[in-house]
Amino acid sequence: MKTKLVVLAIFSAFMLTSCEKEDEFLIDISQVPSEIQTFVSTHFPEQTITRVIKETEGSAQTHDLYLDNLTKLEFNGTNKVVDIEGQSKLPDSLLSENILIFVGLTYPDNYITGWELDDSNQQVQLKNGIEIEFNKNGNFLRIDE
Repeated sequence: MKTKLVVLAIFSAFMLTSCEKEDEFLIDISQVPSEIQTFVSTHFPEQTITRVIKETEGSAQTHDLYLDNLTKLEFNGTNKVVDIEGQSKLPDSLLSENILIFVGLTYPDNYITGWELDDSNQQVQLKNGIEIEFNKNGNFLRIDE
C-alpha cells in the first residue's frame, strides 16, 4: 500500500509539472508578428534582429528578440513590449517625456539602458546601475541604488 501511494504521488507530481511545462524554441524572423516587427523598425531602425525565441507556458506566450547591438526585447502575449535590456542608450522614443526629463535633470551624466513594465509601474535602469521606478504615467516613485 505504501509503495502504491509513493508511486501515485510521483506520478501526480510528474503530471502537474508536465502540464505547466514551458517550451522555448527559436523561430525565423519572418514568423515574428507584424506589430513586433513594426515596433523594432520604429524604435531601432539601425538595428537588425539576430535571434527570436518564442516561449509558451500553458496558454501564455512571449517573444524574446535579440538585436545586433546586444539589446534584448521581451514582448508579452498581446505583442506589447514589457522589458528591454541593453548595453547602450535606449532610444528616447521608447520613454515618456516625464521619465526623460527626470533622468536628464537628476542624472545628467547617465543614460537609460533598460526599461521594464509590470502591472502597475515601470522601471528604468541607468548605465551606472541605478534603478528608478515610475508609475504608468511616468511620474517618479523611488530610486533603488
